[in-house]
Amino acid sequence: MAAEGAKRHDVVIVGAGPGGYVAAVRGAQLGLDVALVEKEPVLGGTCVRVGCIPSKALLESSFLYQEARSAFAAHGLKSQVDLDLAAMHARREKVVKQNTDGVAFLMKKNGVTVYRGTGRLEAGRRVVVAGDEPVLREEREDPAAVVVDDHHDEVDPAAGEAEA
Repeated sequence: MAAEGAKRHDVVIVGAGPGGYVAAVRGAQLGLDVALVEKEPVLGGTCVRVGCIPSKALLESSFLYQEARSAFAAHGLKSQVDLDLAAMHARREKVVKQNTDGVAFLMKKNGVTVYRGTGRLEAGRRVVVAGDEPVLREEREDPAAVVVDDHHDEVDPAAGEAEA
């Protein structure tokens, strides 16, 4: 039975990492009413916020520093190169912000409803977002699946519940 005042969606995706936000956009493009639940203050998941993307931004800066210090001289380029770690980290933060802002823009552009909080899957097609009102998948003849994303999910098959 639906909780009074619960919002209904065709599909509710728990976790706004690369798998979650891509699934949300695609679902919306296919005409589904999509909700995306994310516990972090910005969208993008571990990869975009603190993993792959920021690491690659720092790696690129480090590579360019090394090239300037060692490889340029072979091409007749001579200069004194100093490392400005604060500037490297500022660039990393800018790259992360561009990516997280891009994900947020895609959600808005595609009409995906974003809920902030920890999503918990329960029996009866119910997704509860901690600190928010209940969110339900619409009961349909051909119901869309709930996607639980990110490697931090806890699933208890015996209880039939997942938390992300």
